[in-house]
Amino acid sequence: MAIIDEKRGRRIARQVYGLPVKGTAGLLVEAKRRGQLNDLRATLLDLKHAGYYLSDAVIEGACKAAESDCDSSTN
Repeated sequence: MAIIDEKRGRRIARQVYGLPVKGTAGLLVEAKRRGQLNDLRATLLDLKHAGYYLSDAVIEGACKAAESDCDSSTN
């Protein structure tokens, strides 16, 4: 598996090399599902506030994918 957050890098890893890829949000979803992360939304928002690009849609999708009890506030 390759851990890549850049669109182009993910595409190349997938299409050229046939690698499964997962970005930071996907890794954090897995950590939440495994009980290794208490607050997925807070972690994603901390990353966003630190300058890491995460759209509100990615945050919502990650929370939904983790079946977490995240509320709908993304500020």
